[in-house]
Amino acid sequence: MKTIISISLALIIILFSCTKDDFKWRVRKRPCVLNFTYGNGGYFIQKVEFGGITNSTEGNPYHEYFRKKTAKVKRGESIILNIGYSLVDQNNSIFIYFDWNRDGDFSDQEESVWVSTNVQNNASSISYVVPSFAKEGFSSMRVMVRGYSNYNITDPCEDIQNGEAEDYQIKIY
Repeated sequence: MKTIISISLALIIILFSCTKDDFKWRVRKRPCVLNFTYGNGGYFIQKVEFGGITNSTEGNPYHEYFRKKTAKVKRGESIILNIGYSLVDQNNSIFIYFDWNRDGDFSDQEESVWVSTNVQNNASSISYVVPSFAKEGFSSMRVMVRGYSNYNITDPCEDIQNGEAEDYQIKIY
């Protein structure tokens, strides 16, 4: 009985003497969640390849976060992004965003990496150099396809009518 009381007292002293600075917190802010009024409307992402991952999807759900597949990118090195998509007409746009400073959004300068409007094919290959100012650690990338009347909206967090968004976890080193 004395042993149990001694151990309990030791644990209480240890737990209450620790501060938040004694632990390494790994809380990461997720990017904004999008709503699509009418679903994908035939504008959706079919394939994303980059940083050692390949992901094939069919546009449902309309906004998905792929956290179990981590792409690795190195500051100062060139990466190739291969994107496949389905488009029903030429009123469309494709966007790629990276959260280089790891603040949980895509709104900072140079985080909009690629924008293409009125795309007429079903695949694109983009070469991009990871900026030297990118902050090391885990972050996010968003691939977005927009269609119909909202294809010219550039805000990565604005709800739209038709399209799809896929968010990917990346590790910057």
